[in-house]
Amino acid sequence: MVHPGYLGYSNSKEHRNDLALIFLQKCVALGPDVGTIALATQQEYEAAFNSTLVVSGWGTTSSGASAGGQNGRKASQLQYGLLQRVDPASCRASVGADPAANICAGSVPAVDGGVVPFQDSCQGDSGGPAVFNIGAPLDPIGSGAARDDRLVGIVSYGYGCGQPGMPGVYTNVPTYRDWIVAQMDATRKPCAASAPATFVAASATQNWAGRPSRSFTLKMTSSDVTPASLVDRCQAACAKRAAARASQRPAAGCAAFSVSVALGRLASDASAPRWCHLWAPAVPTALCAPGDTTRLCARASLGSYRLRYGDAA
Repeated sequence: MVHPGYLGYSNSKEHRNDLALIFLQKCVALGPDVGTIALATQQEYEAAFNSTLVVSGWGTTSSGASAGGQNGRKASQLQYGLLQRVDPASCRASVGADPAANICAGSVPAVDGGVVPFQDSCQGDSGGPAVFNIGAPLDPIGSGAARDDRLVGIVSYGYGCGQPGMPGVYTNVPTYRDWIVAQMDATRKPCAASAPATFVAASATQNWAGRPSRSFTLKMTSSDVTPASLVDRCQAACAKRAAARASQRPAAGCAAFSVSVALGRLASDASAPRWCHLWAPAVPTALCAPGDTTRLCARASLGSYRLRYGDAA
């Protein structure tokens, strides 16, 4: 699943929204050599500016080499490098990175007179992880425990590899953490295929921003005496749509919904029209911002919710 806001490398120098998610169809057994990593939160990211980052991958090991290894050597075994984060302002000036979407890192000298001056990711490493360790921020390889590792970046782009004044650019995982978690929550896990689906409250005061996959007016009945009853009706509609599309067209199902009423009308006013908005799994990406006057955001919210499947025990 490609981020819905990704417009491709030819769109701009900033390469915003450069991430995608891959979902497995079969359960994977975890063990000493296979594990998961936690996503860095914004608070962890801000507290760890001086932490040493570890980037790893199977890309080429010299600047200018293509992903296939032409004009340079392609790694025959997994490589890793150590990085230091670069000031966002200087990173924007040197390689055009947007601090809200990207992290710049580099500036650690190469080991043993490497073929490039600085440790860096290179062609063929795109999509790979940049990790820091909250327990051993300055020595993640020698002293860090795996449980303290945090995924903070995804290899995105760069100009050359390991060159002075040209740091590597990584997708800022904390920026996209909410979107990533929402997509993971809304996907049935193969290791817990029978786990129940529930809905998590996202906001009581803001609708989801953007364009819903389906909207309809909630017709009032004698049972519609509280906002909660309207939320129940939208939840039932979203759950039904999600279940119907889960096996055939998951991207066309329902992963979130919001309930709204005309702005300025009290929720208790039976004459005020109510709407239910359903959202496909790829969206929504965010809640309406305060002061947003677009169509859905200009309506008062009776609640925004997103789908969550249970995890494996």
